[in-house]
Amino acid sequence: IKASEDAIKTFKDWKVISDEVAGLFLKLKVYRNDSIHYNDGYDFEKNSHDALKYLAKLIDKLFNYVNRRDLFWVFDIPGEIWVKSKVVEEPFVKEFILPHCALLTPFCEPTATPPVKGTKTLSQHNAIYLKLKKRVIS
Repeated sequence: IKASEDAIKTFKDWKVISDEVAGLFLKLKVYRNDSIHYNDGYDFEKNSHDALKYLAKLIDKLFNYVNRRDLFWVFDIPGEIWVKSKVVEEPFVKEFILPHCALLTPFCEPTATPPVKGTKTLSQHNAIYLKLKKRVIS
């Protein structure tokens, strides 16, 4: 029990999970322990349903880009989601987010034939401005 609480604290300290997600892990831990260790009269059906609701909420809070404004620019450019450059070196982002992303800049034309890669470096605010300006002009 102590080891799982230590792991949750470590993930919080590393900013891999929020306080809210840590709380959800702790609630799930109770369901896990109660279901594994004999408990006469334990209501598996109800408790498994409740545990699944907590698990779904935990996954949503951890991975749903709409809930992770700390990691993503979400629709600041209509229809586009960008990873914030200030978080690309964080372990969670490197392990779970970046492997599923294309490395693009505002100057990229990924749908062009052949695709055109941008090479200029900009702040993210300037990049968003340019992308929005390009959409208005186009």
